[in-house]
Amino acid sequence: MTFGLGGYMATAAGYDPQIVERAGLDESTAWKMKAGLVGFQCAGLLLAIGIMWLYPITRQRAEETQRKLRAAAH
Repeated sequence: MTFGLGGYMATAAGYDPQIVERAGLDESTAWKMKAGLVGFQCAGLLLAIGIMWLYPITRQRAEETQRKLRAAAH
């Protein structure tokens, strides 16, 4: 997902390929791009951890799910 939003995030950080080609990448723009990408990935990780915490999979729950799947397959 990060790669899909990478172009938008770079534009939001102020990246302009024409300017970069002529003068190089501005330090503040590079920092904004890095912060955006790292921040987005950290937010995704925290969201995944939160989902896993709210939906714990115990051995009992996994066995029950497998039992239901086997029953549905027959």
